[in-house]
Amino acid sequence: MGWGSIAINTILKSNITMSRDKDNKDKFIRSFQARRILRLAGFITDAENDKILSRLTKFQDKHQITVTEDELNNVTDRKPNNND
Repeated sequence: MGWGSIAINTILKSNITMSRDKDNKDKFIRSFQARRILRLAGFITDAENDKILSRLTKFQDKHQITVTEDELNNVTDRKPNNND
């Protein structure tokens, strides 16, 4: 395998990783917002809310996701990807 092939493979892997990172961030933001809506509408209890929040936090830590307050509050502005 030549240097050109290695460079192309590295770029492709980098793009795939960036795409996965974006997908994970989108999943996290949508899940966080859905949890908030379910709680406010009374569909889940405080205990269920805490459990979901704990799982979301673990997902966030595992995938090293950073989000701003604006991103969490403006989830409706985000376009769904084609995999949903």
